[in-house]
Amino acid sequence: MQRYETYQVRTVNSRCCYNCYSFRLQLAATTCFKPKFTDYIGFASGINYGCGACPKDSATKCETCQGKTDEGCNKLDKTKFGADFKCHTWTMEDATNKYKTAETTCKRKKDTAIVCNMPDDGATKTTYTSKSGCGPCNPGEKNKAKGCKECTTENCNKKADAAKDGGKKKGSSSSPIKALLIPFLAIIYLF
Repeated sequence: MQRYETYQVRTVNSRCCYNCYSFRLQLAATTCFKPKFTDYIGFASGINYGCGACPKDSATKCETCQGKTDEGCNKLDKTKFGADFKCHTWTMEDATNKYKTAETTCKRKKDTAIVCNMPDDGATKTTYTSKSGCGPCNPGEKNKAKGCKECTTENCNKKADAAKDGGKKKGSSSSPIKALLIPFLAIIYLF
């Protein structure tokens, strides 16, 4: 009499994959799924680690892999990821037509460069469309007049001169003082 064991669950580092046994012979691979990782964003939300194919309607957020019976392929390998870094997001407020900034954490793979983006001087909602200050500019917006510009160090997009007020340049706050002080100094000099 032959004994068959099928779909035995084995946990590997808190991630599971089905291990199939047939007539006491282990099959070479098992299908697992995990959340998809996107540079500068991180792991997709709403997807867990699991066994089998990705859940229905999750192709943009989930990926599968073929593991081995003694090791789950969907376990998190921290050596593949670089250190997190900070950038600032830029959001234009409708009421004031000015940009509001907030610090955010950016995720990346080990060999992915640090890149932040920000609106260029005079950028508008249609010329700067980034939802996050992490990563490069959206296609077609880099180095475009009133578009997007990039920088390559952590928190390098914290301030953007005229972009912070929607492209309206303001004079120096000391300008009225200079206007009054210069004639006054000229009068003193003459006497």
